[in-house]
Amino acid sequence: MRCGTPNRRESRFCASCGAPFDDQPSSLTYAVAHVSDVGQVRSNNEDSVRVWSFAGHSLPAWALLVADGMGGAASGEVASSCVAAAVEQEIVARWNASDPKPEDLERWLRVILRQANASVYRQAQSDPALHGMGSTATLAWLEGDRVAIAHVGDSRAYLIPPSGPGWQITRDHTMVNLLAAIGEMTAEEAAASPENNLLYRAIGVAPKVEIDSYIRRMQVGDRLVLCSDGLTRHVPDEELIAIARQHIDPANACQALVAWANQRGGEDNISIVVALAKAGASGSS
Repeated sequence: MRCGTPNRRESRFCASCGAPFDDQPSSLTYAVAHVSDVGQVRSNNEDSVRVWSFAGHSLPAWALLVADGMGGAASGEVASSCVAAAVEQEIVARWNASDPKPEDLERWLRVILRQANASVYRQAQSDPALHGMGSTATLAWLEGDRVAIAHVGDSRAYLIPPSGPGWQITRDHTMVNLLAAIGEMTAEEAAASPENNLLYRAIGVAPKVEIDSYIRRMQVGDRLVLCSDGLTRHVPDEELIAIARQHIDPANACQALVAWANQRGGEDNISIVVALAKAGASGSS
């Protein structure tokens, strides 16, 4: 904001006066917590959730991942674990090689998920017991006041400011969501459908996959929430947003959200990452 006109977070120029915004990430730091719970019905956990922190370049950075495996109990665990391992290998190597430029972050994360897709697909093809396995993947990179996200499947990312509306950043790659988008069913019918977890896009089920990506600006007090559908099948958006805001400590927010999902049946594994943006000097962690 230069002239006082509010602008979209991702804007590069003021919509009113045309003044450019600073392209250098501002100095924010993040408090991050995560949890993965088996739920009340499943005997095993097919989710993988990871948080990595990085230092040594111009600003500290955090990478957050939620992956929800599918393909049967053993296969689902293998698929999501394979995604996590591939992402870690790629993201650590790339960070050690160079400090990613803000304009490259979306492409950078898409490349990382393509490598994860190839890794899961190779493993599935090498073992008949794993044929057909796959996983969701929602991967976020926090650095300065920017969050970049790469996404496949129906795990979600939400941006929740301290007040006002919060919103889902990602788009669910489910068949019912696709049908709703083209007018074949209403959003209410899609949400109530017993097939609302059928994916038309997932990591590892084909040699190549299309990956959505997003970049947004963060401000002090904003929360980024990543979660698997084990949370959102029981906790609607407005409750998720309200619960996340009630807790200053991200770890408490994670536990409260898990408790709500389990109280309502806990039909699937529940994995959550919460990151809270805080004021911080450049180079803090």
